[in-house]
Amino acid sequence: MSYNKNFLFLVSDYMSKYTMRDISGKENVKIIYKRALSKNPILNAFFCFYLSSGANKKISLPFKSIIYKQIFKLKFKENKPLCITLSSPWYDKQLIKYFRKHYPDCKLIIRFGDTVKTALSNNPQLSLDIIKDDFDSAIAYNPDDASDYNILFHPVGYSAIPKEELPTLPKSDVAFIGAAKDRLPLIRELYHRFTNAGLKCDFYVTEVPESKRLNDGIVYGDKNLSFPEYIAREAASDCLLEILQKGSTGRTYRMMEAIIYNKKLITNCPEIKDTPYYNKDYVLYFEDEGQITADFVNKDIGVVDYNYQNDFSPVKYLKFLNEI
Repeated sequence: MSYNKNFLFLVSDYMSKYTMRDISGKENVKIIYKRALSKNPILNAFFCFYLSSGANKKISLPFKSIIYKQIFKLKFKENKPLCITLSSPWYDKQLIKYFRKHYPDCKLIIRFGDTVKTALSNNPQLSLDIIKDDFDSAIAYNPDDASDYNILFHPVGYSAIPKEELPTLPKSDVAFIGAAKDRLPLIRELYHRFTNAGLKCDFYVTEVPESKRLNDGIVYGDKNLSFPEYIAREAASDCLLEILQKGSTGRTYRMMEAIIYNKKLITNCPEIKDTPYYNKDYVLYFEDEGQITADFVNKDIGVVDYNYQNDFSPVKYLKFLNEI
């Protein structure tokens, strides 16, 4: 496809280095990761701290334009209109002023990779009025947010990692990898339900305080797994468990990973039912935790094959931006 724009993506989640690699090599695309702002490790540490939400919680630290000049040395093969998409943790009033000054004809878009409510609470500089004033468009991954806040909707994208690039890990029957958030009691209940049925579980849960951790077989991690290890754990499991946080309804990484890597899926993500990949032999969609059983995992259905057609590639998002 021929694109009539150049694209700059400012991303903040640690998975983007992998999930966006379908487009990272395109000559009209630049991607800057919030944790990789300079090849010099000392400068990178300073830049990351100075631009972090924590350091700017009470006031926006001054003179950020000096750092922006170091980061945004943009060179594209062709001179085309520039479209800049940034994730909510990147937002800073000085950054918007910098772009408007140095790229006056650019289109600025904010994209929410989390619920809008969560994004606003995590970045004190952001508000709905600011979003309306500072951006040409706003895009939510969550269809309910798109409707509630009257903004555009587009689901998250995903670039598949070939299995041969992943480390080999021990097999499991069910895997859950994620932050506890508001889900810890249910995570524990399901872990015990599965293990009591004789299933081998690989549960890695972060954001659980030391005081609330139990010696129950669940691995309570102090930090996120590296992305290759996280995917490798899923690739080594027969079934992936997903429990959405409250307020989230849009397409999730877990849903896409199950489809891409041909795994059974237990999920309460309603979007799965609207995809061509919804197969009740492969997917247990639940609205109540009582619907979740070990029988679904144990049932022999032969080889799981969703016949994935690369629908989730971020190339789709690039086309979407090109059109709007």
